[in-house]
Amino acid sequence: MRQVEDFPWTMLSVEKGKNLDEAFQILVRQQPWGCENNEAKSRKQKWWQLRGVVREGDKHFALIETEDKKTGRYIQGDVLPGGEILKSVHSSYIEVQFEDNIYAYRLFTLKNEK
Repeated sequence: MRQVEDFPWTMLSVEKGKNLDEAFQILVRQQPWGCENNEAKSRKQKWWQLRGVVREGDKHFALIETEDKKTGRYIQGDVLPGGEILKSVHSSYIEVQFEDNIYAYRLFTLKNEK
């Protein structure tokens, strides 16, 4: 089986505290075996905006608004509307991977940050 370069195997490991079903769903969404996800391609939006972060217990969800003004909840490992992979969700920012680069999107900047 050939691995798609965008999805290194280290990214596919199950994180501590995640149940097996949740880890499997993340794996299916990432499709590391090179399968085409035509449904996701047809729904792909041109832009999105980070609107907030929700914390429920020990989980963080990113609230993402798309160009059609719909807001969805995304967790680590989800594919965002523009095709980026949500790498991590923190209390005031998210990190996404796009074309082998990691980008941070912040809700706000603290005064002491430059």
